This record gives sequence, structure tokens and C-alpha cells, in this order.
Amino acid sequence: MSEGNNGDASPNSDDGGAETWTPAVIAQVVFHLFEDPSFFEKGIFGNGAGRANPLGALMKLVSFSIISVVNVLIIMSTAAVSMETVPEFSSDPHRNPEYYRDWEGTWNTLEILCVAAFTADLIVRLLGAAASGPAVARQFLTDWMNLVDVVAIAPFYLELLDWDGGLDLRFLRVVRLVRILKALPGAKNGDRIGLITEIITTSYEALLIPVFFSMLALVCLSSITYSIERTRYQICEMGDGTRVEGWVSTAKAIGYYDDSSGFYLGEQHPLYPKGLKQGYLYNTGCIDDYGCACPGTISFVDLSGTVWSSELFESIPAVFWWCIVTFTTVGYGDVNPRTSAGQQVAALTMFIGIFFLSMPISIVGDSFTRSWNRYTARRDQLEAEAERQTAAEEKKALMDAGKYEQTELGGPHDALNDDILGFFVKSKKKLKAMRPADEDQGQTWDTALAMIESTNNSWMELYRELKSVA
Repeated sequence: MSEGNNGDASPNSDDGGAETWTPAVIAQVVFHLFEDPSFFEKGIFGNGAGRANPLGALMKLVSFSIISVVNVLIIMSTAAVSMETVPEFSSDPHRNPEYYRDWEGTWNTLEILCVAAFTADLIVRLLGAAASGPAVARQFLTDWMNLVDVVAIAPFYLELLDWDGGLDLRFLRVVRLVRILKALPGAKNGDRIGLITEIITTSYEALLIPVFFSMLALVCLSSITYSIERTRYQICEMGDGTRVEGWVSTAKAIGYYDDSSGFYLGEQHPLYPKGLKQGYLYNTGCIDDYGCACPGTISFVDLSGTVWSSELFESIPAVFWWCIVTFTTVGYGDVNPRTSAGQQVAALTMFIGIFFLSMPISIVGDSFTRSWNRYTARRDQLEAEAERQTAAEEKKALMDAGKYEQTELGGPHDALNDDILGFFVKSKKKLKAMRPADEDQGQTWDTALAMIESTNNSWMELYRELKSVA
């Protein structure tokens, strides 16, 4: 049995034998049955050529089946959350009075099945990691996917204990969809969630500038739009035919009867005589000083004198929604400027929105390109190391069997190797000397240096193999 430097037992031993199967190793095997099928291609589960032996192939099939079943249950649980909201499949008697009992049993059974499977999966992996040693336990505790599992099953137990505060938190089950990322091809060669995190952390500082100016533009444009579209005064048309232009909802409001127009002009009307202290009381039925409702129909007059039956932009915060929708070019059309000046501001808002949206997209795009290059470089390096390990195992197996012969390469091959190594050295020196001061561009330089270094190492390994071919 072999042990790693950290003292954890591992079944990845080439000596085989019953002494390998200690309790810690068995726990580690159980943990990886629920975690990583590729674990069963190495060590005592491998045939020495980088492939699984019969026992490893069986264990890998079992592990793949367990993970596949869990992923299918994740999809079923997520689909159930969506289907429960359809009236025909609802367990709510108000929405589905005829068949709600049938679907209530179906959804409850499916939820219990899924939560039981998710709980068993989490507990088995937790106990297996704890019994496998500090390294595996640390791997389990630092994997934030396990926190996702806890969040997904917690609402079920909180409801059983009546600790949910009356809130239906079952929708949190959908977060387990993130776990399916582990089952995607190539996931074992890189952390795709970490890739997204890296993109955000490397671009958030650059994003602050366009975001700040976008918020500033939203506030300014909303204020301008409100000042153009706001109501100048209101009109109250009472049931007896009396029409008050400049209606205010106060008991002490007075009006001036304009002989030329035949209407009562309230104090808010632009034509109300300035300095007039006495007039006609038109809110005499009010019992409060404020909050008097018009006993008829209210109309709204904008700055251009156009009369509207409703008031769309009653405050600057109310304009924010329209401005954000227009700024992002979504354009729901639920509210829109009604004056010509307001429409001109709306057109300006669209152009400004396109300008400010293009900057975050380019920033995130550049950050994604850099992070993806680093991600693929790490992935290629891991794959190259795996291939070299496989080749070394095959070579060792042939040497043990006495079937490996070495043939030295001569002639121009050493000179070719010197030329290639010289190219790597010159490239690294130039990149280091030309590294820009700008941090973003400097990261691109560092990535290129890392890729050249990785390629240099890969070539050295390849050349050693070429020097001794069978």
C-alpha cells in the first residue's frame, strides 16, 4: 500500500494485494464512487497502460451509473418545480379544484424520493471524505458545490420542522442544476465555475467606470424626461357638469370663474389671477384639509397643454423603470413619452444606452478570452501530463516484460533540438523585456509566457522519448 505525502491512504498503488484495502482506502473508494468515475482508471484499478483493469472498469461503470441517476433526479426535480405551477398539474385546490389531490400525491412522492436520494448522496460523500483522511476531507469541504447540495435539500427539512416561516422555498431545488456541470465533457480538466469567477474578478474594476456613468446617465435622463412629461395641472369634471381646471385636493381650495372660458380656474391653473385672495370655493364637500377626491373625472394636462386621461410619469423614480428599459434597448412599451420633446429624449436615451452597453460587453469579452486561454492552457497541460504518464507506464510495462529496446537518435536531431530550445529562450526573453505596464495587457503577456514555458517542457519530454524509441 502507498501513502501520499499528506499521509492519506490511497488505492493508487501498483503493488496490489489485500494489504491495500484498509478502511481509509475503502472510504476513499466509496467517496469517489459518488464523485469521480475517472478515479478508477489509475493505481490498483489500472492495467499499467493508463486504462482501467477489469475491477477498475466495473467500479467506473458503477460510479458513472450512480452519478447519472443523481443527475437524472436533479433534472426531474427541477422539471417538477416548473410543472407544479401549471394549473392542470397544480396541487393547489384553488387553481386545480378537480384533480389537485391526485397531483398533490404525485409531487409529494417525487419530492420525497429526490430529497432522500440527494441526502443519501451528500451523507455518503461526507462520511467517505471524512474517513479518507485530511486531504480528501479538505477537498470535500472546500468544494462549494456541496454547499449547493445543502441549500437544495434544506427547504424540505425546514418545512418538516416548521422553521420555514411560512415561505415556500422549494424553488431552491433548481440550484442543483449547477452540479451537472461536473458531468460535462472535460470538466475534470478544469473548474468551469472557477472560470466564470475569474472572469468576474478580473473585469469588475474596469466595469465600474461604465456602470457609474450609466447610472449617472439614467438619473439625468430620467430627470429630464420627468420635467418634460410631468403634469402641469389637473382638471376635475364633476357630475353636475362643473369643470375645474387646476384642481387641488384641499378643503380650502378656491377657484376663479373665468367668464371667457366658462370654467372654474383653480389656483394651480396658469391663467388664475395672480394675487387673487378670494374666489369661489369648489371643494366645499371636503371634511379634511387634504385628500379630497374629485367627485367626477380627473384629467391631466402636460406642459404642452395636451389633456391625458392618465399620468404616466408621476415622479422621477417612476421614470427610472422606463429609462432602464429604454436604456437597455428592451422596450416593453408599457410606458412611453407622449410629447414630441419627450420622444426626442427617448431617442437620445436609446443611443446613449447602446454606447454604454457596448463597453461592458467588450470588457467582459476580453476578460473571457484571456481567462479561456489560461483555462485551455491548464487543460492542455493536464492532458499532456496524463499522456506522458500513460506513455511512461506503457514503457515501464514493456521494460518489465523485456520487450523494450532503445535506439539512439543521431545526426541532425541534436542540432534541431538546440535550435528549438534556442527559440524558446529568445521568445521568453523578448516577452519579459516587452511586458507592458498596463496590468490587463501584462496579464496577456504572462499567459503567453506560461504557454511558452509549458510548450518548452512538453518539447523536452517529447525529445527524451524521441531519443529512445523502440
